[in-house]
Amino acid sequence: MNLAADGRSLISTTEAHQRSGLSRDHISLLIRRGMLDATKVGNYWLIYEDSFERFLAQPRKRGPKGPRVQK
Repeated sequence: MNLAADGRSLISTTEAHQRSGLSRDHISLLIRRGMLDATKVGNYWLIYEDSFERFLAQPRKRGPKGPRVQK
């Protein structure tokens, strides 16, 4: 765990992946869409842990997996 200059805890996308089961690509997408507060250090995203916990606490529904194949 790292701390930002404002004292907020930061976690890596790998740790977020391990804690949530979401893929690292999906976590990066959530960051780019502004759904997770994060900061980029070099080539790596670090997510504010409080933002991550708030996101996980929100109820979510699974989206469609794609077009269904007709038989």
